[in-house]
Amino acid sequence: DTADIELTFRTPASLAGRPLSIRLDTQVSRSPEAGTTVPFGRLAAHVAGPNMLATMELQGGTIDFSTERFAAARSQFTLAVPGVEAKFQSNSLEYGSNPGTVQLTGISGEGYFGRVAPNFTAASARLDLARGAFDIPVLTTRWLGHQAVAGLEGHSLYGEPRVQGHVSVSEVNLADVLHWADIERGQRTGHPQELVSASARFKADAQVVSINELDLSMGEQQVRGWMQLNFESEPVWSFDFRTDQLDLPPTRVLLTPGGSPVALLIGLPFRFSGTGRTTGSLAIGQLRAGGLLAEDIKARIKGAGRQLAVSPLTAKFYGGETRADLVLDYRQPEPVLRLQGVLSGFDPGGVVRDLTAIDMMSGQADLSVDLAVTQPAAPDAVERAVGVAEFELENAGVRGAVLDSL
Repeated sequence: DTADIELTFRTPASLAGRPLSIRLDTQVSRSPEAGTTVPFGRLAAHVAGPNMLATMELQGGTIDFSTERFAAARSQFTLAVPGVEAKFQSNSLEYGSNPGTVQLTGISGEGYFGRVAPNFTAASARLDLARGAFDIPVLTTRWLGHQAVAGLEGHSLYGEPRVQGHVSVSEVNLADVLHWADIERGQRTGHPQELVSASARFKADAQVVSINELDLSMGEQQVRGWMQLNFESEPVWSFDFRTDQLDLPPTRVLLTPGGSPVALLIGLPFRFSGTGRTTGSLAIGQLRAGGLLAEDIKARIKGAGRQLAVSPLTAKFYGGETRADLVLDYRQPEPVLRLQGVLSGFDPGGVVRDLTAIDMMSGQADLSVDLAVTQPAAPDAVERAVGVAEFELENAGVRGAVLDSL
C-alpha cells in the first residue's frame, strides 16, 4: 500500500543566496510494520530560481528516520544554469543529514556547455547540500572521439558558483578540434594529423576562467605557462607561455594554428570573437624554422578586436640581435601582416650555410625592413610582401662561389 505526497514552498534569498521555489513529491509505503524505516518507490525534487533549474528523482530506496539517513538504488539529476546544461544518473545514492552529504556511485551522463556536448562517467561523487558544494575525484569525459580525465570541486552553487580542479588529455586529434571550432576551414591535405596532449589546473566562476600549470605538447614541441579569460567588463584574454625549443618543418608557418601549439593558444581569442582585448608574453629558448635558428626569443603581445600586435619582439640571430614590431590584422577578409624591424650584426654566412649546407660566405650584415604582407600564412607570402628592405654587408668574403649564385 502506498501514498503520494506533494509539498511546494519558497526560500528567501538570505537562506540560499537567491530566492528558490522548491517542489517535493514522493511515493512511500504506508505499511505499519515499516517502523522507523520507510521504503519508497519515488522521491523527487524540483528547484527553480533566477537563472537556475535543478531536478532530482530517486527510485527504489528507504528512509531511516532514526538515523536520519536514506538510500536509493537509482537516481537521476538535471541542472541548467546560463550556458550549461547537464543530465546524469547513478547506480546508488546514500544521504546523511549530518553532515548533510550525498554519496553517489556509478555515475554517467551528458552535458551541454556552449557548443561542447560531452558524455561523462565517474566512479563516485560527493555532494554537500548544506554548503552547495561537490567533489568528483575522477571524472572521465568523452568528446569528438577523445577522452579527458579530470578532478572537480565546486563551491557556492546556490549563490555564485565556483569550480576548480585539474584535467589531462592525451593524443587529441588537433585537426578534428580545429574543424569543429571552425578555426581551420577547407580541406586539410598533405599534412600528418597532429596529436595533442595536455594537462593543467583550472578555476572558474562567473567573472574569470583561469588555467594554471599548463603543460601542452604537440609532437616533440612542448609549451608551459598559464592563461586567463576575464568577463567582468569586456572579455580580456591574458597569458604567459614559455618553451625551450620549437622545431617547425619548412612546410609549416608559425602564424597558422596548425603550425605550432604557441600559435594555436595565442590565436584562439582572435578566431572566436571580434571583441575583447588580449595581453600576454611569450618566451622561446630556440626556434628552428626552415633550417634557420633563432634564440632567446621574447615577445610582448597585445590585441584588440581582430588586431594582434607583437611589440617588441627581440631575439638573437646568428651572432646578431633583432628587434621588431608586428601587427597582424584580421579585420579584412584577407589578413595583413605589417612588419617593421632591424637585425644588426648577424653572420650571413651562417644563414647561407644552414640553408644550403655550403660554407661559402663570411662577413657581418645589417638588415632593416618595413613590409606589409597580405595572407602571411599563404605559401607565396614572400611574393606578396610590399615595402622597403635594406641590407648592408661589411668585411664580405666569398669562398668557392660567385655572388650571382647566392
